[in-house]
Amino acid sequence: MTTDRVNRSFLILGHRGSPRRFRENTLPSFTAALEAGADGFETDVRRLADKSIVLFHDETIRRRRTESLTLAQLRLRAGAVTTLREMLRHVSAAGAPPRIVLEVKSSGWESELLAELAPYAPSLVSSFQRTVLTTLRNLGATFPLGLVTADRAFRSVDGLADDGISWLFPRFSIVTAQLIEECLRHSLTVVPWTANSPMLWRRLSNAGCHGVITDIPDAAARWRAGAMPPAGRRSPVE
Repeated sequence: MTTDRVNRSFLILGHRGSPRRFRENTLPSFTAALEAGADGFETDVRRLADKSIVLFHDETIRRRRTESLTLAQLRLRAGAVTTLREMLRHVSAAGAPPRIVLEVKSSGWESELLAELAPYAPSLVSSFQRTVLTTLRNLGATFPLGLVTADRAFRSVDGLADDGISWLFPRFSIVTAQLIEECLRHSLTVVPWTANSPMLWRRLSNAGCHGVITDIPDAAARWRAGAMPPAGRRSPVE
């Protein structure tokens, strides 16, 4: 591997799609990431009061807890809101399924999530809450599970494999050589999130990460293909 290029197996995942081009967590945003050459995307998953499962990040909206609203109420407040089913049908109709990371934002409805995912190709489910992942494993989930963390004190991955967790999604700013080394020693796939410059992509790739989740998947895909400027020249996306 040279300093200017990267292993083509290095995953490029759009953070909520392609949020700098289209509204995050919407079909146009997901489509833009895929059409730009990303391998897939990450999206946020919540269940609403009427049991609708939606792709929406914020915990509250206009002083109301998001998950206390119905789908109609959330759309009235937020505008376009995509459901999990709409997205899965959309990508299934497009042909070969992309890599989709579903980040579950709350617990207590894991069995409903399994039922929703059953008709579709297995997705990768992640969460900041380890109990969500262990509950899914205990319910018989067959798709990969990944832990998300932004904790600077996070050091040890011991026990993750025992809980059925095979992926780690750390915030890029907490990634250290020691953490990557430990992940690799435990056969964990490590994909940091919100890394948004060629310098970071190169550094994380060279350190042994398996990919990145980024707000600019179009630029990352070009960089991976060798179209980005080499180190030392400022990129217009930085």
